[in-house]
Amino acid sequence: MFDKAANYFRDSKQENDPNFNFDRSLSIFFKCQNYLALTEEKLGELNEAKKRFEALITLVEANRGKNSPSLIEYLENYARVLRSKKQIVLAMNVEKRIELLKNPKR
Repeated sequence: MFDKAANYFRDSKQENDPNFNFDRSLSIFFKCQNYLALTEEKLGELNEAKKRFEALITLVEANRGKNSPSLIEYLENYARVLRSKKQIVLAMNVEKRIELLKNPKR
């Protein structure tokens, strides 16, 4: 589903439309997916929220890079869902990654 949506955004770019901003559209798509996953989490649909966050993180990595600071918000939400599912070790690994993104070595 995410691949289809991402491809749709790519394919919808109008070469002759000077107002089209693919990067902004993709950012909006990422935020929408984040809000959907947060809604699933609030509804107690943790398995669905986990899957959505995993797909979202994969898409952000593919489009922004694995070390992009834009991942932090999504990883924090993902770690919280993992903790809710009692997947503590995986949550801790995600939290370590968040710290590395927040404090990159120079």
